[in-house]
Amino acid sequence: MAMVTGCSSPAVRVLFVTLLLLALGSVQAAPRIKCWKNNEGIRECGYQVPPEYAQDEIEILNERGVTIEIQPRTPTAEERRQQEELERLRRAQAERDEILLRSFTTERDLMIARDNQLAALQGQIDVTRSNIHSEEQRLERLVRQAADYERGGKPVPEKLLADIKAARAQISAYESFIAEREKNMAALTEKFKRDLARYRELTGQRPRKPAAKPEAKPAAAR
Repeated sequence: MAMVTGCSSPAVRVLFVTLLLLALGSVQAAPRIKCWKNNEGIRECGYQVPPEYAQDEIEILNERGVTIEIQPRTPTAEERRQQEELERLRRAQAERDEILLRSFTTERDLMIARDNQLAALQGQIDVTRSNIHSEEQRLERLVRQAADYERGGKPVPEKLLADIKAARAQISAYESFIAEREKNMAALTEKFKRDLARYRELTGQRPRKPAAKPEAKPAAAR
């Protein structure tokens, strides 16, 4: 556009600016075509998207029919809930990974921790089994005392019967304690198995191969 020169008159300058603004205002952007899929999956296009498809994926074309933008479909409430749950799980996994790497410098440290915790549980089991053995011996003595009363034709004292009942209950409690600790050991073993696999994944380490056993040499002929 040629520049207007020599317009010293204010009226001429105002007229020029007015005409320029009118020219720019008359230039309107060409309407963009929008495409969507209807309920039958058929692609439809137009300048306005029907309200029932406004939340679906919308493809926007320019005046030459070229796709210039794709507006993603608005997720449903259920999809948003699932995405939030996935994000929560991702953050929780990231926190566990950070704790794992911060807790163990090497794979050997992790295995030592596993062995120590398993040994502590096994120690509790061993002590409880020893207690069971002692309580069973005590129960045998109490039962023999009760039998002596019965053979002598005397009623068994209430305290003795209560002691027998208590001893049996104590043995049952010890056995339940052992069963619970054995479950804990199994769960702990599985946890460390997963932790070890995850640790190797995070650090890029490969599982150690067991050392090959030396081949047996044939006996020398005599």
